[in-house]
Order: sequence, then structure tokens, then C-alpha cells
Amino acid sequence: MRPRVLVVDDDPGMRAILREFLAREGFEVAEEPSVSELIVQLKRPTARRDTRAARAPERDSGTDG
Repeated sequence: MRPRVLVVDDDPGMRAILREFLAREGFEVAEEPSVSELIVQLKRPTARRDTRAARAPERDSGTDG
């Protein structure tokens, strides 16, 4: 079984770059476009609970940085 990683980023291009890189490194990659979508998925009864945040910058939704 390949290790799984979850990529959360609002930029589809960045998610694609990370997905391709991580897949080449042997990871199974799941993606979410936002933290709010991630929370929805985590609340599902079938969600895996072994997720770890590598880095999640604090920022208001809809701002540029």
C-alpha cells in the first residue's frame, strides 16, 4: 500500500504540480481546493483520520496574502 498524502490549496495549478511530483515519489494523492472543503470531507464517516498538516498559513478567505 502506498502512503497517502492530502494536498489542500486553492490554486489548481499548484495542486497539479504537487500531485504530479508526489505521485512520482510514490504517494497516493488526494486533493481538496480549500480548508472548508477539507472539513466537509473530514466530517464524513468514511474519512481517514491519519491526516497531518505540513503547513497551513493563517489567512482570511478571499484575500491575497
